[in-house]
Order: sequence, then structure tokens, then C-alpha cells
Amino acid sequence: MDSPADSLPWVTVVCLCYNQAPYVVTALDSIAQQGYPKVELIVVDNASSDGSPEVIRQWLAEHPEIPATFLPQAQNLGICAGFNVGWRAGSGQYCIDLAADDILLPERVQVGVREMEQAGEEFGVHFSDCQEITAEGQPLANFYWGKDLPQGEVFIPLVESYCIPIPSLMFRRAMLEQLGGYNEQLHYEDFDILVRAARRWKFQGSPEVLVYKRMVPRSKGEDRLLADNPHLLTTAQVCEWIWEHCTCDAEYQALRRRVDYELREALRIGHRTAASRLLQLSERLPKSNWKSRLWKWWARWQGITSTSQPHEVPTA
Repeated sequence: MDSPADSLPWVTVVCLCYNQAPYVVTALDSIAQQGYPKVELIVVDNASSDGSPEVIRQWLAEHPEIPATFLPQAQNLGICAGFNVGWRAGSGQYCIDLAADDILLPERVQVGVREMEQAGEEFGVHFSDCQEITAEGQPLANFYWGKDLPQGEVFIPLVESYCIPIPSLMFRRAMLEQLGGYNEQLHYEDFDILVRAARRWKFQGSPEVLVYKRMVPRSKGEDRLLADNPHLLTTAQVCEWIWEHCTCDAEYQALRRRVDYELREALRIGHRTAASRLLQLSERLPKSNWKSRLWKWWARWQGITSTSQPHEVPTA
């Protein structure tokens, strides 16, 4: 006799690790503790040098009940290419990108599958609230403290601000296949994949906390504040892609607010290349405001002019 679980879709969890030996066991344990019966695990190690591969192999040997594949890489592929290797190696109808220092709560997969199956095939992404924790695991703030979750058509909210917690994402595989996965030409993945997804797909959000985001020193989010880091340049590239794909005044105005914010950040930390590209985009956008005029003056004061180089933007 068939069990109720036989009709449930498989979920692929890709755990991407790079020098996260102190945390990877906790991340893997959170996958093993899921209350959902059909989870496959793909672990991608990005050429760690801190003993992470040995820790992962030991954990997998101790958990033979977990359908798992280990894909150690000879060189660091980066986040985008590393995740692409992982999800393409799996077969689940849904895919989760789990950093090796984050934690899934036991009901994360179950809630995501239930919500996506009820929402319908036009929904490509499920997300939830997310709680930040310290490196030692002490609780910090929730992402949505005092804020509403965006739902359904979320292109404009995503263009305007960081309104969805990245560690909470679960993707429909069909969407990843349509979009080609993460853009491997970019330094970081989240802004790009979210806006490209939102251009074509709907999003389903759940208000409960389903994942813990560990705040560790020198994360990608902290690196974005360094003047020589390519994070802001990636942001500028994605903003250029958005500009090419805006279809109405409300979308252009959302992009105006985003560019104002990112240009200010680029000027503040001294990222001259990103500031130049964002300044050019600001000058092409309609309806400038006092902020955009102020940042333009600040850029000129620093000797920064808008670049005339051709845009390099995602094509999907």
C-alpha cells in the first residue's frame, strides 16, 4: 500500500561550504532534523582549507539514512557557481540554498512545500521570516520585526529595497531551470536572482521564522562595506539590468529609490567604479529628486563622473 509520503515532492537542500568547519555540523544536523520525509542533501565544498571536507565526510558517514551527495571542489567556484553545481546535481522539485553556517528550523521544508503546493505553479519562490543569531548562536533580531511580508507580485518591492531575507529562500526547480540558476558572472547571488525571478514569477511568504542566519565576521554582507570589494559593482550591474526591464513609471521610481541608496553607499565607502556606473544610471532615470541631485553633487565633488562604458548586464 502506498504511504501518504509517496505523493509528496522531493526537496533538494544544497549546503554550500567554504571554511565553515566550526558551523557545518550544526547546519547539516538541521537538515537531518527536518520533519519532511523527502529531502535529499547535496553538499558542495568550495575548496575549504580548514578541515571542512573531513568534517562533512564524517557527518555523512554517521548519517547513512540521509540521501546525500558530497561534491568537494578542487578550487573555490564562488557562491553562484557552487550553488549551480549543487542544485543541478539534485532532482527535487524544490531547492533550498543553505549556507554552511546557517540553520533550518525543523518545519522549514514542510511549511515551504505546503505553501507552494497550495499557491500554484505560477509561484516560483517561497520565503519566511528569519532570525539573526550571533556566531555563538545567541538570538538577535528578526528580519520582519514590525514589517509586512511582500506577497505575489513583488518586483517593485524587491527593486526598491532589501525586503526578503535571503537565507529563507526555497526555489521551484522549474524556475531555476528557466532562469539558468545563479548568474556566475556576479560576485553575489541574491539581488540578481530575486529580481529576475520576480519579473516572471510570484512569491509566497510565511510570517513565521523558519531559518536562523548566523552573523559571522567578514561575511559577504560586511565585505560590501569595503572600498575594493566587487559587491557594489555587482549591485550596479543588477540595477542596470533592472533599468533595461522596467515597464512602467512605478518600476522606474522604485529603481530611482534603489539607485539613490546604492549610489550613496558607493560614495560613502569610496567605491569609485560602482559610483560612476550608478551615477550614469541615475542620470538616465526619469524624475530626479533632491537626493539624486545631492549624490550627483557629492560625486562631482569627489571627482567622479558617469562612465560611458557599455553595460554588462544579465541576459535572462
